[in-house]
Amino acid sequence: MSLSPRILSSQQIDEFLSVGAIHLPASIAPDLAEHCAQEMLAYMDIDEHEPESWRELRNQPDNRGTATKQRPEKHYSYQQHAPTLWAAMCDLLGGPERINANKYFRSNGVYSLADPDVLASPDPRACWQAPLPGENRGGWHGDGKEEWFRHYLDSPQVALLVLILFRDSSRLGGATWYAPESPALMSEFYAAHPQGGGPHPKDIMAQCTDLRVAEGRAGDAFLLHPFMMHSGAPNVLPQPRLMENDNISLRQPLCFNRDDATEFSVLERSILGHLGVERHNFARIAA
Repeated sequence: MSLSPRILSSQQIDEFLSVGAIHLPASIAPDLAEHCAQEMLAYMDIDEHEPESWRELRNQPDNRGTATKQRPEKHYSYQQHAPTLWAAMCDLLGGPERINANKYFRSNGVYSLADPDVLASPDPRACWQAPLPGENRGGWHGDGKEEWFRHYLDSPQVALLVLILFRDSSRLGGATWYAPESPALMSEFYAAHPQGGGPHPKDIMAQCTDLRVAEGRAGDAFLLHPFMMHSGAPNVLPQPRLMENDNISLRQPLCFNRDDATEFSVLERSILGHLGVERHNFARIAA
């Protein structure tokens, strides 16, 4: 199996190794992005041009709309509908053979809606606050709830975080924030705790000073390191932020001690780089 990249440039791979994030413009076609946006609005059951219709939805805990028998959730194959994005994932994870089969994204994505009362104020933009962890703002976290799986350095359940923008996403419009220093800090923690489990996000974010925003155009995508701490942010614009937030899983746990070093995926190389070693004989122990 060749791990030579198909889509990503050496600069993009270096960016993932150093920053833990890659911005991929036009990862899905504009008409598909808008099609998904319209489906997402139908799941949300709102009028996107009438903020008063947003009030009830803003109180939903998971920030997703509701699928019904009449309007079942629709899935879109990465390989068929986003082949460039799929190829980029394969470049980072070591090829399609290592990724769980039949992977898809859904149009019932994650929304961010402004407070109608804020929009009715004289200057909604003045109400915006950055999700700064030092000021105890934002919902900083890493993906993968403990009810789903116990986190280890080699966990295969979340190998990439994927953001697909169905509409333009901006700083004031609820774009996702992420902390590029966090993958290294998380790698060090997991390596030092082979019994699994994770640190409190506040402990990690207290060490992060580099905070970035996933701003982009409809159809763009972002691939983030699985250990990346990220957070939503307030939306003070009269347009809903509409995107999919997905996780890519592997068939097998990550391996940091392969016989042939050329078989390390970019993700495995990034974690080894964060640990400052060429190989790491990681073994889980009972908690």
